[in-house]
Amino acid sequence: MSATVTYKGVSYRVGEGGRPLSLEMIAPHILPSGWAESDARRVFPERDYGRGYRSPTGLLVLLSASIEDDRKRWLHVSISHRGGRLPTWGEMCQCKDLFCGAERTAYQIHPPQSKHISIHEKVLHLWCPLDGSVTPDFSRGGETI
Repeated sequence: MSATVTYKGVSYRVGEGGRPLSLEMIAPHILPSGWAESDARRVFPERDYGRGYRSPTGLLVLLSASIEDDRKRWLHVSISHRGGRLPTWGEMCQCKDLFCGAERTAYQIHPPQSKHISIHEKVLHLWCPLDGSVTPDFSRGGETI
């Protein structure tokens, strides 16, 4: 089972590897001052499987979650800015902590060119495994990675 999202007339399937997950227990219920849930129905017709949020500084964040081919639950966080620029490192860190959790690992993926899909050039993405980290601890006991 997968949910279908539409962006600029093109449909994409969310949860391709398994089934979409309800965001009821995943999405934040309390947002920082100035943040608000945004109507994301044009992207996610079913609110259970996708949510949108706006920051007071112009960030737009879309959340979806699904069980992927590895049989793990993954949270997908899309982050853009209404000013037409890429989100900054600081904004990505803020969104990671707010939507994935401060103590969870999140990944920005750089796939092989043959698998690269970009439906918008000014959107960055985070992927967060909800069932524990999938990479080793690269810090090797140090204070930095």
